[in-house]
Amino acid sequence: MASSPKDVFLDDLMNEFAWRRKELRVLLNVVKQKKEPVLFKAGITMIYAHWEGFVKNSCELYLKSVSKLKLKHRDLKPHFIALSLKSKMPKLKQNDIRILATAVEEILGSLENKASISYKGVIHTRSNLKYDVFEEILFIIGIPSNAFSFGVEKKKPEDVVNDLVSLRNKIAHGEYIHIDVDYLEELHKYMDSLMYQMKTYVENAFVLEEYLEDAS
Repeated sequence: MASSPKDVFLDDLMNEFAWRRKELRVLLNVVKQKKEPVLFKAGITMIYAHWEGFVKNSCELYLKSVSKLKLKHRDLKPHFIALSLKSKMPKLKQNDIRILATAVEEILGSLENKASISYKGVIHTRSNLKYDVFEEILFIIGIPSNAFSFGVEKKKPEDVVNDLVSLRNKIAHGEYIHIDVDYLEELHKYMDSLMYQMKTYVENAFVLEEYLEDAS
């Protein structure tokens, strides 16, 4: 018996998350044992790499899975219709009302057509996944950025993410930085939490069919 689209999606998403979590935990254990400063830097770059990789791949997987459902445009939320029709749409910064009218006509005339949602080359991390870039990506897949938090802790997700990106960039540019194992362990804890939250929200978005226009 063939697996359902939801089961396939959940398995793929879990696999995408699990190997990254495992790799980071193994690395952190090695760093804690060796306590070599150069490994602290390696830890920063690896945490960032998995952060960027998981956000990009999980979102692409979500869009690809929704696209495979072959739903009609009229059943989808506007941003999914936009992804399906974007190749046919002129840029919005147009002064010619005739071009804009043609774009509107194209949209209205395609509402009964099955969507073919773009997912390749849609999620742009800019190789510098700061929180504002993350928010842009969340908008594309329909997840509110204010859903992310660290519970009762005072740390804000945007501050943790931006600090990570800043450290990673300094390392990439050969700048000297001083970090210790306690800081690295704390950073890993926060980023593991964010990636887990991301997995959960993407899971829920697909399982609860939040891509649908009438989704509650």
